[in-house]
Amino acid sequence: MSDSALYEACKAAKPDELAALLDQPGAKDLLSKPQPPVGLCPLHVACGADRTEKPGTGGLITPEHVRCAELLLDAGADPNVTADSDWRPIHYAAIRGSPELVKLLIERQADAAAKNAGGWSGYALANKHGHAEAARLCAEAGASKASIGARIAAKIGFAHW
Repeated sequence: MSDSALYEACKAAKPDELAALLDQPGAKDLLSKPQPPVGLCPLHVACGADRTEKPGTGGLITPEHVRCAELLLDAGADPNVTADSDWRPIHYAAIRGSPELVKLLIERQADAAAKNAGGWSGYALANKHGHAEAARLCAEAGASKASIGARIAAKIGFAHW
Protein backbone atom coordinates (compact mmCIF):
# COMPACT_ATOMS: atom_id res chain seq x y z
CA MET A 1 0.00 0.00 0.00
CA SER A 2 1.39 3.38 -0.92
CA ASP A 3 0.68 6.60 0.87
CA SER A 4 -0.26 8.15 -2.48
CA ALA A 5 -3.27 5.80 -2.73
CA LEU A 6 -4.75 7.24 0.48
CA TYR A 7 -3.95 10.75 -0.70
CA GLU A 8 -5.62 10.21 -4.09
CA ALA A 9 -8.75 8.62 -2.59
CA CYS A 10 -9.14 11.67 -0.34
CA LYS A 11 -8.47 14.13 -3.16
CA ALA A 12 -11.07 12.42 -5.36
CA ALA A 13 -13.49 12.21 -2.40
CA LYS A 14 -14.05 8.46 -2.72
CA PRO A 15 -15.01 7.21 0.76
CA ASP A 16 -15.69 3.62 -0.35
CA GLU A 17 -12.26 3.38 -1.94
CA LEU A 18 -10.68 5.02 1.11
CA ALA A 19 -12.43 2.57 3.47
CA ALA A 20 -11.04 -0.37 1.49
CA LEU A 21 -7.55 1.14 1.57
CA LEU A 22 -7.74 1.75 5.32
CA ASP A 23 -8.43 -1.97 5.82
CA GLN A 24 -5.11 -2.89 4.19
CA PRO A 25 -2.08 -3.75 6.34
CA GLY A 26 0.08 -0.75 7.14
CA ALA A 27 -2.49 1.84 6.07
CA LYS A 28 -2.87 3.33 9.53
CA ASP A 29 0.89 3.90 9.68
CA LEU A 30 0.52 6.31 6.77
CA LEU A 31 -2.17 8.55 8.28
CA SER A 32 0.29 11.07 9.69
CA LYS A 33 2.94 10.72 7.02
CA PRO A 34 3.17 13.82 4.81
CA GLN A 35 3.03 13.07 1.10
CA PRO A 36 5.93 14.62 -0.83
CA PRO A 37 6.38 17.03 -2.48
CA VAL A 38 3.57 19.10 -0.94
CA GLY A 39 3.87 17.87 2.65
CA LEU A 40 0.20 17.01 3.14
CA CYS A 41 -1.33 14.10 5.02
CA PRO A 42 -4.55 12.40 3.85
CA LEU A 43 -6.65 14.32 6.40
CA HIS A 44 -5.38 17.65 5.07
CA VAL A 45 -6.48 16.61 1.59
CA ALA A 46 -9.90 15.42 2.76
CA CYS A 47 -10.34 18.81 4.44
CA GLY A 48 -9.68 20.82 1.31
CA ALA A 49 -5.93 21.02 0.82
CA ASP A 50 -4.45 20.47 -2.62
CA ARG A 51 -7.45 21.82 -4.48
CA THR A 52 -7.02 23.95 -7.56
CA GLU A 53 -10.07 26.09 -6.81
CA LYS A 54 -9.46 29.47 -5.20
CA PRO A 55 -9.83 29.33 -1.39
CA GLY A 56 -12.89 31.05 -0.06
CA THR A 57 -15.08 30.41 -3.10
CA GLY A 58 -17.21 27.81 -1.32
CA GLY A 59 -18.80 24.71 -2.78
CA LEU A 60 -15.52 22.85 -2.70
CA ILE A 61 -16.24 20.39 0.08
CA THR A 62 -18.75 17.65 -0.66
CA PRO A 63 -20.42 15.21 1.73
CA GLU A 64 -17.97 12.64 0.37
CA HIS A 65 -15.03 14.76 1.57
CA VAL A 66 -16.60 14.94 5.03
CA ARG A 67 -17.09 11.17 5.00
CA CYS A 68 -13.43 10.67 4.00
CA ALA A 69 -12.33 12.87 6.91
CA GLU A 70 -14.57 10.91 9.27
CA LEU A 71 -13.10 7.60 8.07
CA LEU A 72 -9.56 8.89 8.56
CA LEU A 73 -10.34 10.15 12.06
CA ASP A 74 -12.04 6.85 12.93
CA ALA A 75 -8.88 5.07 11.75
CA GLY A 76 -6.74 7.15 14.09
CA ALA A 77 -5.70 10.21 12.08
CA ASP A 78 -4.56 13.06 14.31
CA PRO A 79 -6.99 16.01 13.96
CA ASN A 80 -4.07 18.34 14.76
CA VAL A 81 -1.53 16.90 12.32
CA THR A 82 0.55 19.66 10.77
CA ALA A 83 1.53 20.09 7.14
CA ASP A 84 4.23 22.35 5.79
CA SER A 85 3.88 25.88 7.21
CA ASP A 86 2.07 24.40 10.23
CA TRP A 87 -1.28 24.17 8.47
CA ARG A 88 -3.71 21.81 10.20
CA PRO A 89 -6.88 20.19 8.86
CA ILE A 90 -9.00 22.83 10.61
CA HIS A 91 -7.22 25.58 8.67
CA TYR A 92 -8.17 23.96 5.36
CA ALA A 93 -11.75 23.23 6.48
CA ALA A 94 -12.18 26.84 7.61
CA ILE A 95 -10.69 28.44 4.50
CA ARG A 96 -12.90 26.21 2.34
CA GLY A 97 -15.92 27.27 4.38
CA SER A 98 -17.09 23.84 5.49
CA PRO A 99 -18.98 24.02 8.78
CA GLU A 100 -19.48 20.24 8.61
CA LEU A 101 -15.75 19.60 8.54
CA VAL A 102 -14.96 22.26 11.13
CA LYS A 103 -17.57 20.75 13.46
CA LEU A 104 -16.28 17.20 12.89
CA LEU A 105 -12.68 18.23 13.57
CA ILE A 106 -13.60 20.13 16.73
CA GLU A 107 -15.64 17.16 17.96
CA ARG A 108 -12.50 15.06 17.45
CA GLN A 109 -10.38 17.47 19.52
CA ALA A 110 -8.90 19.71 16.82
CA ASP A 111 -7.42 22.88 18.31
CA ALA A 112 -9.67 25.62 16.95
CA ALA A 113 -7.25 28.33 18.11
CA ALA A 114 -4.13 26.80 16.52
CA LYS A 115 -2.22 29.15 14.23
CA ASN A 116 -0.26 28.30 11.13
CA ALA A 117 3.25 29.66 10.51
CA GLY A 118 1.74 32.89 9.18
CA GLY A 119 -0.20 33.45 12.40
CA TRP A 120 -3.60 32.53 10.95
CA SER A 121 -6.09 30.45 12.93
CA GLY A 122 -9.04 28.64 11.41
CA TYR A 123 -11.22 31.37 12.89
CA ALA A 124 -9.22 34.10 11.14
CA LEU A 125 -9.16 32.23 7.82
CA ALA A 126 -12.91 31.64 7.91
CA ASN A 127 -13.53 35.31 8.69
CA LYS A 128 -11.17 36.51 5.97
CA HIS A 129 -13.03 34.48 3.36
CA GLY A 130 -16.52 35.31 4.63
CA HIS A 131 -17.40 31.91 6.07
CA ALA A 132 -19.44 33.05 9.06
CA GLU A 133 -20.67 29.61 10.17
CA ALA A 134 -17.17 28.08 10.13
CA ALA A 135 -15.88 31.12 12.04
CA ARG A 136 -18.68 30.84 14.60
CA LEU A 137 -17.90 27.17 15.23
CA CYS A 138 -14.22 27.98 15.73
CA ALA A 139 -15.13 30.81 18.11
CA GLU A 140 -17.41 28.55 20.14
CA ALA A 141 -14.53 26.08 20.45
CA GLY A 142 -12.16 28.68 21.86
CA ALA A 143 -10.75 30.63 18.92
CA SER A 144 -11.69 34.28 18.99
CA LYS A 145 -10.73 37.73 17.83
CA ALA A 146 -8.61 38.14 20.93
CA SER A 147 -6.63 35.02 20.09
CA ILE A 148 -5.54 36.02 16.60
CA GLY A 149 -3.38 39.09 17.15
CA ALA A 150 -3.63 42.66 15.89
CA ARG A 151 -1.74 42.06 12.60
CA ILE A 152 -4.13 39.35 11.42
CA ALA A 153 -7.17 41.21 12.80
CA ALA A 154 -6.22 44.22 10.68
CA LYS A 155 -5.90 42.03 7.58
CA ILE A 156 -9.37 40.59 8.07
CA GLY A 157 -10.84 44.01 8.71
CA PHE A 158 -11.83 43.87 12.36
CA ALA A 159 -12.56 47.54 12.97
CA HIS A 160 -12.32 47.59 16.75
CA TRP A 161 -9.07 46.32 18.12
